[in-house]
Amino acid sequence: MPAYRLQTLMEIRQRAKEAAEQVFSEAVREVARQEKEQQRLEQDLADRKATRRQRLDLYMQEIMARGAGVSGMNAMNRYEQRLKDEEAQVALEIERQKEVVKRAKKVMEENKKAGLIVSWAIYGNRARNPQDPDLYLTVTYPNWAALDRVEEAMAISARVSGSLSQQDKAFADRSTMRESIGGNVLQEYILK
Repeated sequence: MPAYRLQTLMEIRQRAKEAAEQVFSEAVREVARQEKEQQRLEQDLADRKATRRQRLDLYMQEIMARGAGVSGMNAMNRYEQRLKDEEAQVALEIERQKEVVKRAKKVMEENKKAGLIVSWAIYGNRARNPQDPDLYLTVTYPNWAALDRVEEAMAISARVSGSLSQQDKAFADRSTMRESIGGNVLQEYILK
């Protein structure tokens, strides 16, 4: 058999491996990103609720200092309603975020059940500069051959998250919130 045929097979295998790595790493990154965004939104909502009462008290003091009338009380009620509407908007965003995180976790767990991955984890990092990641997402594969099963991983992702075009649209919508810095493939060496 000529050497070039073997080289072609090696290149095909390498491309399949890289495609599988990309699918899994994107899924893991997405879980971490969405969980972090959910935590940020929940903290924002809690902060808004905590400061609403303080803002209303200050606004009431201003109105009383100017001589409160019916129009002043109506203005205060409108102000309070606007604050509540902002909180409701953040609460809706949190619910959407929870759904995204739930779906991303389900994709990873389905991959685990199918034997495509052994485990996955998310690690937080204190970034030293803007080029450093603040989250690390790790996926552990059972062996290198698992990376050849990209079609199975894509089928699981499609079953859980919808068609590829739906996933691309959702990813584009969420990409305004974050930036993917890159990825690495590491191999564990077990010393005996």
